[in-house]
Amino acid sequence: MDYQLNLEVPIGEAVRRVAFSELEHAHTDLASPDRHTGVHRARKCLKRLRSFLLLVRPGLPEPAYQTLKARVTVI
Repeated sequence: MDYQLNLEVPIGEAVRRVAFSELEHAHTDLASPDRHTGVHRARKCLKRLRSFLLLVRPGLPEPAYQTLKARVTVI
């Protein structure tokens, strides 16, 4: 998936849009009739989201980054 950040909106809003899009894909994948494939694809979505957060980390306040990271980290 390609990410495009709209420079006309605040960074927080742009990141939120990408994150929600990735989470929506994960949710859709989990609803797949093939459970194994759905879980695999959802995990890939979360990995992409974590990578994206690392890329935009310099533009985010540290508390916001830490909160987002904690929410998408799989234990």
